[in-house]
Amino acid sequence: MEEPPHLDISNKVACIQQFVTKLRNRCTEVETLTSGVGIVFSLKDFNDCLQVMCRGLLKYAEQELYQRVETAAIKENQYRHLLYLKDR
Repeated sequence: MEEPPHLDISNKVACIQQFVTKLRNRCTEVETLTSGVGIVFSLKDFNDCLQVMCRGLLKYAEQELYQRVETAAIKENQYRHLLYLKDR
């Protein structure tokens, strides 16, 4: 049985994974003096990737909040209906 989309961990971390992947694709590997291989990327590339990640995080948070508000409204209507039936 498949998990609902809102419980799938890949949906929760997709924008972070995309950020790391984009940053990794834009970096250049360099040999450091003491630590072996390192990576270098420009501030412009970093800022671009960071902006995309922040937009993705905000979009995800807005969707989650919207879904939770919708779920709360549905539950409230169900409880009101149950109270109405009980009082009848």
